[in-house]
Amino acid sequence: MLPSLRRALPDWVVFDVDLLAYDRQEVDWQELRASWVRVAFGVTLGRRPCLLCGLFWPPELSRSDYYHRFSRVLYLVLTCRPEIREARLRARNMSPEELQQHMEYAQRLRRHADEQQLTVVDNSDEQPSVAADRIADWGRSLLGAWP
Repeated sequence: MLPSLRRALPDWVVFDVDLLAYDRQEVDWQELRASWVRVAFGVTLGRRPCLLCGLFWPPELSRSDYYHRFSRVLYLVLTCRPEIREARLRARNMSPEELQQHMEYAQRLRRHADEQQLTVVDNSDEQPSVAADRIADWGRSLLGAWP
């Protein structure tokens, strides 16, 4: 998905937030989220939009000191049917515990999408490039001309 997003949004900076968590035994997830908010803020100082791809729960992300420096933060949940999600996660060689956590987190996001003002995009039956184009259209339509 990330290569497709980067092709669909060539003027944006697109990050996989897991990049800072790979190969770590212990991760302070709140510090990781705060670090990504600071990185995104730095990117916007260069007058470019930034897309952080990862598992973020809005109330947790908003705890970052830099969060309130943004005039606007947009959230999109990329989702799929549970059986497809499970197959995709299994392909990543996740442990059963990690798989279960991801499945539960996805349910939580879908359940609270309206109250958290999350846009939901279901890509169950789409190629990554099609979903990426939909996400790019969403982002451009909400941000308008950048900056």
